[in-house]
Amino acid sequence: MNDVSALQFDPRMAEIVRDAGAGVVLMHMQGTPQTMQQTPRYDDVVAEVITFLAGRIAFCRGAGAKKNANRR
Repeated sequence: MNDVSALQFDPRMAEIVRDAGAGVVLMHMQGTPQTMQQTPRYDDVVAEVITFLAGRIAFCRGAGAKKNANRR
């Protein structure tokens, strides 16, 4: 599953991913899909995106998602 909200828009998504054993691609954006291209601001884009995604990975792991669940 590819989730542009990094599982933030629907609080049930982490549970659904976990229960399905699905893989998930976490995306980063500022704002919503409708506003994300309107004047995004970063002091350090790479560091801020890494920090955001690390937090979302920790969230997924805390919800029971397995690292590389579907990797063969």
